Amino acid sequence: MLLGVACGLVLPAAFVAAYLWRFYPGGEALADAVAGLWGSALFGKLMLLGLMPDLVLTFVLYKLDRFRFGAGVMLGMLPFLVLGVI
Repeated sequence: MLLGVACGLVLPAAFVAAYLWRFYPGGEALADAVAGLWGSALFGKLMLLGLMPDLVLTFVLYKLDRFRFGAGVMLGMLPFLVLGVI
């Protein structure tokens, strides 16, 4: 369960960082790009986009009957879900 929570917290952050590094216009640092997006509606959409790898991992884990690991991943997704909805 703890490994799932760790994966649930790290995977969206890594996905958002890779997405911003690859597709965000401008040569800003990652912290500057996130600070620039903080108050906009685009930030919430970016947080929800970061949940996609966790959702895929949860689906795969449930198909493999690894329910506790999948539940940990879903628990780790909650902070990103709250940031995406707010």
